Amino acid sequence: MKVMKNTKILVGAAVLCLSWNALANLNTPTVFNFNAQNDANIIANVSSSLGLASSDVVDLLRLDSLATPTSGSPFSVTYGASGLANVSWNLTGTGKELYGIYIFGGSEANLYTVTTDERVSSGVNETLTISTPANNGGQIPAISHILFLGTKSTSVPDTGSTVALLGMALLSFRGLKEKFQKR
Repeated sequence: MKVMKNTKILVGAAVLCLSWNALANLNTPTVFNFNAQNDANIIANVSSSLGLASSDVVDLLRLDSLATPTSGSPFSVTYGASGLANVSWNLTGTGKELYGIYIFGGSEANLYTVTTDERVSSGVNETLTISTPANNGGQIPAISHILFLGTKSTSVPDTGSTVALLGMALLSFRGLKEKFQKR
């Protein structure tokens, strides 16, 4: 009996870990429904869900009518069944970060936000599946367009080295001052 209980716990934990890992890069989508589907209106409507001001959000790539990214693009998109797409990205060295993927079909869109640790790259050989939201009949509409939304450039966070250098410079000046005052 005890062995069976432990086995159920282990199996449950394994399923939980696998399902957590499967969506490690994208958060559960938020559904949006508004008319004008131009880039400026999309950014204005979804920027707060990305945790950014609309002035900080840029369309890193827009794909209309099942188009694929050009050769050399940091984005990869493969279309599956109606309303589904497999995506990956690698923005390493571009100075840009991906904050969300907006996928529109029918009359609504899903906005998938990207987890903080995956904003530059989706991971080696990792592809994620995104979809348009199901309509009232439970069907997944065909994809009209996909937008990869992010920031223009990223700033490098200061790890305290600037403060340490400033402190060392001030101490050096103090030492020089004391040396010259003794003369």
